[in-house]
Amino acid sequence: DSAERKMLLALAHDRIYYLCGQFLSEQAAGIRDHVDADEYHNLQILYDSYANLGGNGTCKRLFTEVSKIPVQ
Repeated sequence: DSAERKMLLALAHDRIYYLCGQFLSEQAAGIRDHVDADEYHNLQILYDSYANLGGNGTCKRLFTEVSKIPVQ
């Protein structure tokens, strides 16, 4: 693994972790009852790229939870 690949994985992990955390905590607080289609599309692009690079299960678990929130 190159240093650049490791850094890409780390940055993607951080961003996915942050976005999923925001969506899930806002849903739990009753602030959010859906994810905008554009927000979800952005998250999905990040997650798919991360998964293709061999990302770990933490982001998969979080992405799966966010995927249960209705998309509008």
